[in-house]
Amino acid sequence: NNTIRALDDVSHEIGSTLSRHYLIRETSPSAALRDAGRASTVAMSDWGVETQYREDVYRACVAFSERLAEGAVEPLTGEDLKLYTDTMLDYKRAGMHLDKTTRDRVAALQKELTGVTTEFGANNSAAKTRVAPCARKKAQSKSVARMITVESRFCRGVVTRGY
Repeated sequence: NNTIRALDDVSHEIGSTLSRHYLIRETSPSAALRDAGRASTVAMSDWGVETQYREDVYRACVAFSERLAEGAVEPLTGEDLKLYTDTMLDYKRAGMHLDKTTRDRVAALQKELTGVTTEFGANNSAAKTRVAPCARKKAQSKSVARMITVESRFCRGVVTRGY
């Protein structure tokens, strides 16, 4: 439970920092600051993916889960139970129970998806000309198509492997 609580504490700090960098990325009048905000949000997102796939932390959470199931620790209630349940579900969704090759591929796809969505947002934010909705749709279609391709490759892998 201490491991899961520590993960939550770190996630909160990173989330708060990420929000500030995201705000700079999206609102700063300075192009240099927007670019720095963009780079830092991608780096922090990548770090988050890498942290999610740390086997040592996952094993510590699984060990706690086993002790909990055996009755070796007090049953969780309230917020602790919710945090534990959500954390273990996140690990399952990330495919931590799968072989290393598959996990590495899912992590790479998550990082790629972060990069593509960041690029899309940057292109959208950088647009200086107001265009008619149909023209905008045509101009954005390449970025959207790339995002959909990456996301569908990710989802296809998740669905076909049953996680």
